[in-house]
Amino acid sequence: MRHRTGTPGLGQLREKEVPVALHIPLQDKHSSIVLKATDIRLDAGDAGLAFDMFGRNLPAIPLVVPYPMRANGLALSVGYQSAALSADVGLAPVGFLFNDLVGGVRWNRDISNTNLAIEATRRSVTESLLSYAGAVDNVTGLAWGGVSKTGGQVSLYYPFVGPWAGYSSVGLYGYTGHNTAANESIQINTSLIYQLVRTDDFDASIAGRLSKLSFNNNQNYFYWGHGGYYSPQSDTSLSIPLRVSGKTQRFSYELNLSASISNVVESPAQIYPTDSALQAGMGAAGMTLGANSARKQSRHADWVWEYAFAQQWAVGNRFHYDESPIYQQVGGMV
Repeated sequence: MRHRTGTPGLGQLREKEVPVALHIPLQDKHSSIVLKATDIRLDAGDAGLAFDMFGRNLPAIPLVVPYPMRANGLALSVGYQSAALSADVGLAPVGFLFNDLVGGVRWNRDISNTNLAIEATRRSVTESLLSYAGAVDNVTGLAWGGVSKTGGQVSLYYPFVGPWAGYSSVGLYGYTGHNTAANESIQINTSLIYQLVRTDDFDASIAGRLSKLSFNNNQNYFYWGHGGYYSPQSDTSLSIPLRVSGKTQRFSYELNLSASISNVVESPAQIYPTDSALQAGMGAAGMTLGANSARKQSRHADWVWEYAFAQQWAVGNRFHYDESPIYQQVGGMV
């Protein structure tokens, strides 16, 4: 389950998932085929007083109140898993407005004491109902949204002297949707990690992480042609993550906490970036959506635990919490 705060009918999102997976071990016993089906139900609520920020409603007279924003679908995928290689291919949930092909491949290898990982993916952007499932413009009856993120990332983990280690990654992605403006992003992360404790059964570390995220254009709106996802032109953040994990014969757990401060810059955006005629009709006073520059603080917490009560049976729970000035998100699974 996941609940994300925001404006009802727009950025707000409640998500329920019921996944079922079948792991089929291969002959080498170190790899497996994974068949997975996930029932997904999304509810963004009713737009209410914010309906003039949706679709083509802004120039419509009279304004047309959108219907409740909900979507149900079934995501299907088949994959392969091993210690060094994982891959999967599937469909965005059948039952959503758009059913694009999604999937990915990830390869990692230890080279001396350094771990190198390379991945290429195409995934749905799940930040809002518009970006994930798509929506129907209540003025024209046309659909838009359903954004996919396609690209790759290279990451490197490298130990230093004693308890010190480093981690760096670079990711490049393109964003395409249906009747939405195209977008591109680059994200660079680098971390300095200090190992507080490390034994066979317990591990604790703290780090300092510097990240830079940049998008070509601002798609963080819900008008016709926008994708409805966070896409700042610059987000530079400094965070301090803490990780603790441990295990016994039957019980294992992991806890992650972090706090960060970031400087965010969002450029002006056209109200209707994919329709020049409609955009021109807005007039000079309403030509663009305003720019934004702010310093923001955010917090993150997640934990996961698992208890094996029989040879092939286990029970567990995962919980995560994210807080920023613009939204709060809570999620969990059993």
